[in-house]
Amino acid sequence: MKRNALFKDAIDASSASQRWRLSLFAAVFVFFMVPRCTTTIANDISAEDTQMAIENKAVRIERLARDQAATLVPHADMLRYTPPLPDMWPPGTTAKLTIYGYGSQPAPTGRVTYTVSTPSVEVVFEMAEDGPIVYDTKRAKAQLLDRLQPRVRSHVDADIRHKGIEALLDAISTGKLTEVAKRSIRDSYQSWQHENQILSENIANRHRAFFRWLKEGF
Repeated sequence: MKRNALFKDAIDASSASQRWRLSLFAAVFVFFMVPRCTTTIANDISAEDTQMAIENKAVRIERLARDQAATLVPHADMLRYTPPLPDMWPPGTTAKLTIYGYGSQPAPTGRVTYTVSTPSVEVVFEMAEDGPIVYDTKRAKAQLLDRLQPRVRSHVDADIRHKGIEALLDAISTGKLTEVAKRSIRDSYQSWQHENQILSENIANRHRAFFRWLKEGF
């Protein structure tokens, strides 16, 4: 009996020792790991907020244009959209920007060409402190243009295209146009003109000063 009691005491002591070690391990884990996890989560949220801020102008203005177009015309999601085009240039803080929605469909010519229509919707923006806001929306009767648009492969990627739009929006917000911004805007918008020559020529008179400035950079 005495031996059994001693054996039971040894087991209880061992269990207590194990519980103490587990408690110590848990305390150390909470002390060292939880703050690190919290920091990681905070960093992830911060990175997400930063990414949204980066996208806020160029992507936001495109999204707003599509959302507004959907309230005016059916099948707005099937339209193509121009980048934002300023109504005055060099940039001024009172400048307005227009994004046009227009139709473009493959033409049955045996070659890779597209029929292009005049814009059926126009979304006009102005720049506020926190980014672009819708100023006006217009619906127009689309007309099929006589010439076909050949397929032109882009020589810039989406990142360059968006950087040019960001640079243009910043220039209008601040009224300042740096040399770096000039190059970025021209890289983006000249590429768009090259790929969409038919539509670009159709709306050129509405943005004459800006299109003339783009041409000077060729």
